Amino acid sequence: MNPIINRMLARKWYTGATPGKPFFIVPFGYIEEPFDHMKNGLGFTYTDFFFFFKIDYVEANYGLADLERNSDRIEKELTKDPKYLEKQRKKWAAEVRWFFSNGLLEKDLSKFSEEELFDRLEFVGRHINAVIGIAHLIESISIRLERDLRHGIKEKTVPENVNLYFVNLTTPTKPSFALLRDQALFDIRISKGKKRSERVDRFLKTFFWADGGYAGPKQWTKEEILSTAEKIPEVKTPDAKKIQTEKTKVMTKLDFSVKQRNIVEWIDFLTDWQDQRKREILRGVCLLAKFQDELARRYSIPKRDLDYVLPWEISLQSIRNGSLQKKSKKRQKKCLYVKLGNQTTFLDQADAEFFDQQFHSKHDDLETLYGQCASLGTATGPVRVLTTVSSIGSMKDGEVLVTSMTRPEFVPAMRKAVAIVTDEGGITSHAAIVSRELGIPCVIGTKSATKVLKDGWIVQVKANHGQIVVLEKRGKFNA
Repeated sequence: MNPIINRMLARKWYTGATPGKPFFIVPFGYIEEPFDHMKNGLGFTYTDFFFFFKIDYVEANYGLADLERNSDRIEKELTKDPKYLEKQRKKWAAEVRWFFSNGLLEKDLSKFSEEELFDRLEFVGRHINAVIGIAHLIESISIRLERDLRHGIKEKTVPENVNLYFVNLTTPTKPSFALLRDQALFDIRISKGKKRSERVDRFLKTFFWADGGYAGPKQWTKEEILSTAEKIPEVKTPDAKKIQTEKTKVMTKLDFSVKQRNIVEWIDFLTDWQDQRKREILRGVCLLAKFQDELARRYSIPKRDLDYVLPWEISLQSIRNGSLQKKSKKRQKKCLYVKLGNQTTFLDQADAEFFDQQFHSKHDDLETLYGQCASLGTATGPVRVLTTVSSIGSMKDGEVLVTSMTRPEFVPAMRKAVAIVTDEGGITSHAAIVSRELGIPCVIGTKSATKVLKDGWIVQVKANHGQIVVLEKRGKFNA
């Protein structure tokens, strides 16, 4: 057995998953000195993590020891200075401005010389993690704060009210970019003539990045914008004042301490920061795609062969001698990108196959799954398991969307769902935010929904109780 896999199997991990390809996700999680913008900005980082890729699907794994250690440090900083998160967000925003200040998103790469093209590609690959950088603390501290808040609620009320109060106190006060995107599309729908044309042009400029993800960006056309706009219902933006008033009532009723009230405020702040971080990540994905498009055009390389290599692995020599394409093909079914301490490495298919068998345990024939309530309500419908971008189009109206984690490219499918169920994610996750804005039940953090539930099974999502009950499978009722 590869000794690296031995070390990986000996550790405990926190997993999140999404459609993704190495070219578009590894650079954001690339944490190697001196390019580690998280460590440079905060003084600490994630020492262990890995990406497991399986045909355009990726699991991102954080070492639990890192999450605990980092959250301890952040919590101490918050005890000394309740404005710590705000200060770090300002530093992060400055780093993001620095990264995009080169104007590469607006430049025509076809005019670059070979030397300039490869030089700029390496710069982008090595430094695009600044877009996450300092904001990478969100993963650590949000888990801790959510746990502390739920524990605090449990101490103050009866069990049947815990989820109700938790959802109330974690409801975002600011609209997500997914909601703002839909508002822009609805405005296009209700406009005519010149006004409609102007709004389409503005949408292309403002939201060109909005439906992309770690598998690559979505290329909008004016025709697609108009056809999508016709399907968008009227958008209701959150009433921040009303939401805050309700939170205050609940905190007063539960006799929350100053620290507990701060936790509620910090979770709301982190939810908005994470949403802003997603916007910048998606802009970064568009930038990476520009380089991929130019490489494919200039050197007649299939984009598929570029999907499974990293920006800093691409050189003129590797393209011309064919080693780049060979390297990519070894990874396209399964592969691992691993960081353990100061060592980073790619493991190709054979090692990834062995790791997959050892790491991913089999699941029992469960009748009920449990998770965390993210949006209240109850709904029943057939299951639709979505794991890749290509599977999103299979979603039908009235189905229960089951996935590991949602991202912006899932929004069209989420609009068709009667309920949403995820393996991973916290209350600041995309699924939690968008499900509330859509007003549909959502249960997050089930750990195994995508592995247990199958397309077509009938389930009842009882979000208030954090339950998913299997009613019918393979034609047999279990109720």
